[in-house]
Amino acid sequence: MFSQTIVLNSSKDTTMCFSINQARFLLKSTLKVSEYTEKIDLYKQVISGYKSNNDRYLRIIEKDSLSKVDYKSVIKKEEEKNSICKQLNESLEASNKEKDKAIKRQKFYKWTFIIIGGASTSYMTYLNLKK
Repeated sequence: MFSQTIVLNSSKDTTMCFSINQARFLLKSTLKVSEYTEKIDLYKQVISGYKSNNDRYLRIIEKDSLSKVDYKSVIKKEEEKNSICKQLNESLEASNKEKDKAIKRQKFYKWTFIIIGGASTSYMTYLNLKK
């Protein structure tokens, strides 16, 4: 990247030497790197916060949609029950009409035989008394 000079001193350490402009550039670069790593950490925290909120909202939406599905199934079941009840009511009304007709017929026959029986008894009594 840059031309550099290596200096070996008596303690056997290696030292790299850069010009002042090169050193300023390297200092700026290292500061930017540390700034960028701090921003990356901050952005990761923000993103994790957004993800947790998003997951929470997705769970709420899923729960809401499930409850709507439950309501729809309950409504369908209630409609089926209502239609079955209507059919049963219609069949009961029809059977009640038939029973009412049968009861009226039985009452007619009963009163007819009571009247015929009363009239025949009266006639027979009259004939017996006449003799």
